[in-house]
Amino acid sequence: MAFRSVLLLFCALASVQAFLPASLVPSGRLLPGVRAAGAGTRGGHPRGVQGGVSWLRGSARTQHLMATTLELTGKSEEELIALAREFFETATGFHSAQRDEMFAPDFVFRGPVIGPLNFKDYTMVLDGSGVYKAFPDMQTNSFGYSIDPTEPNRVWFMYRYTGTHTGRLFEKSPLLPTISPTGKPLKCGLEAGSILFNENAKVRLFTPGNVVDRDPPQDTTHGGNGLLFGILASLGLNVSPVLATKYTGGLTRVLVKIAGGGPLPMSDFKDVPQWYKDYRPWREMTQGYR
Repeated sequence: MAFRSVLLLFCALASVQAFLPASLVPSGRLLPGVRAAGAGTRGGHPRGVQGGVSWLRGSARTQHLMATTLELTGKSEEELIALAREFFETATGFHSAQRDEMFAPDFVFRGPVIGPLNFKDYTMVLDGSGVYKAFPDMQTNSFGYSIDPTEPNRVWFMYRYTGTHTGRLFEKSPLLPTISPTGKPLKCGLEAGSILFNENAKVRLFTPGNVVDRDPPQDTTHGGNGLLFGILASLGLNVSPVLATKYTGGLTRVLVKIAGGGPLPMSDFKDVPQWYKDYRPWREMTQGYR
C-alpha cells in the first residue's frame, strides 16, 4: 500500500508540474521527464515534442523545428503548396496517372490502414487496382492546402472524391476479381492527407485517406471509409479495412509474392526506407509487423 501511495503521488505531481509555467517552477525541481509549460517551446510545443507526444524527442522529426520551408525544400511556401496541389491532383497514380518524376527515390506511402509501402510496392498496388481508369471522371475536390508549422516541408490538405464507375476495377490485379462497370456514383466523405517533400522538392511521404467527418451528408457513398475502401463501399462492397489488413496482412504478403502482384497491405519492413524507420521509430513492432 505504501508503494502504491508513493507512485500515485509521483504521477499526480508530474501531471500538475507539466502545466505549470516555467517561471513558477524552481530550477532543477521538475520531476524526471517532465517539462514545464512554455519552457523551450516553439509554436506552443516543447522543442522535440509535438502536441505533448514525447516520442518526438531525439527523433528524425526534430530537425524540422528550427528550419524553414525554403531551407528544407528550396521552395517558398507558396511554391510548395502549388507543388503539393499539382502532385495530389495530377500525379498520384490513384485518381490520375502516376508521374514518377515527382516521387523521391525513397518514397513511402502511409494510409490509415495500408502501408508503409515503398515506391516499388506502391506502384504495383496502384497498377493492379486501376482506380483512375475505373473512374475516369474522378475529381478530388481538394482544398485547404497549408504548410505544417512544425514541419515546414510538409503540406496538409482536405478533399472529397466524386466520380462515376464506368471502367473496370482491378483489371490487372492477379489476385482480385475484375469489377465490371456499374455506373454507380462515387461521393466520398471528407478526408485529410499530407505530402512531405525532400530537399529536392520531391515527394518523400504521402499520407492520404484520413476520414475526418464522422457525420457526413446522407448521400455520401463511402460507408465511413477512405481511399479504396470508400470506393469499394460505393460499389456495394463493404470490406472491413481492419479485417483486410491487420488479420490477413501476413498471408496477403505471401500470396502477392507468389502471384507477382496484388493488394499488398504493407511492404516488408526490411524494404522500407531507413529514413522512415527513423521518422516513425515505433513502427517496427506494430501495424502488422509483429
